[in-house]
Amino acid sequence: MKKNIIVISLILFILLMSSCQSTPNESIVAKKAGIEETIQQKTTAQGATYIKYDAPKSWKENFTVDGDFLSINIDAEILIPESSVFPIYIVEPQQISQQQANNIINVLFDGKTLYKPKTIKTKAEIEEEIIKIKAHITDTNSDLYLLKESNPEYYNQAIEDYHKQIKQLEQQLVDAPSEYSPTPIDLNFQDGKTILFKDLPADIFKEIPDVSIIQGEAYMGKENPASIMVVSDSTKTNNKIMYENIDSSSYPIFNIQEANENPKNLLISEKEAIKIAEDALNKMGFSNMALAAIGYDGIRSSDSESRNIYPVLYFTQSFDNKSITFIGNTSSPQTQQYAEPWPDECLLIGVDDKGINRFEWTAPIKVVDTLSESATLLPFEDIIRIFKDQAKVRDVWKDDNSNICKRDIIINKIVLGFAKVPRENAFNQGLLVPAWDFFGYRIDTYTQQEPGGYPLDKNNQYINKAFMNSYISINAIDGSIVDRVILK
Repeated sequence: MKKNIIVISLILFILLMSSCQSTPNESIVAKKAGIEETIQQKTTAQGATYIKYDAPKSWKENFTVDGDFLSINIDAEILIPESSVFPIYIVEPQQISQQQANNIINVLFDGKTLYKPKTIKTKAEIEEEIIKIKAHITDTNSDLYLLKESNPEYYNQAIEDYHKQIKQLEQQLVDAPSEYSPTPIDLNFQDGKTILFKDLPADIFKEIPDVSIIQGEAYMGKENPASIMVVSDSTKTNNKIMYENIDSSSYPIFNIQEANENPKNLLISEKEAIKIAEDALNKMGFSNMALAAIGYDGIRSSDSESRNIYPVLYFTQSFDNKSITFIGNTSSPQTQQYAEPWPDECLLIGVDDKGINRFEWTAPIKVVDTLSESATLLPFEDIIRIFKDQAKVRDVWKDDNSNICKRDIIINKIVLGFAKVPRENAFNQGLLVPAWDFFGYRIDTYTQQEPGGYPLDKNNQYINKAFMNSYISINAIDGSIVDRVILK
């Protein structure tokens, strides 16, 4: 099941990254012309004395818009790099090389031999699965049994589906082998398009670009084998590594939490997790990855309500102690849907008490040149003005059929770091520029609960508190709004 999910997500990822819609008559985003010209004009002269950027340590202010409907509440710490020099880098997508893939695989699998992903079940495995399903159906302490009275229609449908599943497994049992002999693989890239997508309809198959893959698995001390998929794309748009080592008797909890919420039942401390992750990155050959954010995910045993939480560490590239700012939200209202997507690079490592259980490296980039050694940034007072101007128009919308009566925007952190923006007239290239990210969340207050709407709390509020949500990204050089996704 896990392998199917990985393959399906890979298909969607490749199709998304290789698609490009037609260009509309007018851009959805009003871009300022000549970003590189602006950078050159605001480049600090060689040999000049650099002055440390002046910004307060915090900002606290409240203001309202559209009567009292929209309230902007700012109580934020302001984080800026220590360095006074803010260079501008030219970047390109990076193809994952054979050597990089081998280094990462060897570290994650501790040098073990990898085998082809298992696609068949033995008689013993099928029999065990049937026994578990039957036990679940008759377990009076299960979540399913509780639905017998509270939601009998759903309960009866679930029971019917389970019996269908048992019949399918009994049919598979007839031809299932008694034993399974895994086939070892080498670590050289293979023709991924043919291996993964040969059964797709011809019209879809031809739209998928040629990619090379390494796909394998090995047991790493858990009930389920650890699996990995490496995608290397010569067109430089689809490069990705996905690794997972989570017991089959457990499943992720996807409501990720921010570190300051102090989750309980931690399988490993943040400090220990960071050391394990950073040691692994060093062995893999990553030299400039810096910890950018800490979140949490969890696993819950299929036969237990207890949740065991583990840290999820997010890394981005860093240059002279100035990092690319990590954001959890990957789209914005200004997204240009006609352009080809090029999301921000992200390297994610999950760590539990048995070691690394997740490793994901997506959309890697490389610096190919330096456009400016140091550019002059807009004063922070100008950034505040731009933020206010944007805030007054971004969230005054209401759905025609909605009964939202008030909206609050909470800004609790402001960060100056690098963001990737388009490079004009240069295909497959972007610029890393200093940008301000305003992190926070939104609270919508309703007059009453809407049928089929968001679940509201006792105050009739829906709190949209996504992990590391950047409300606005502002280019620190020219004040333009940065779209963090659509750049090509």
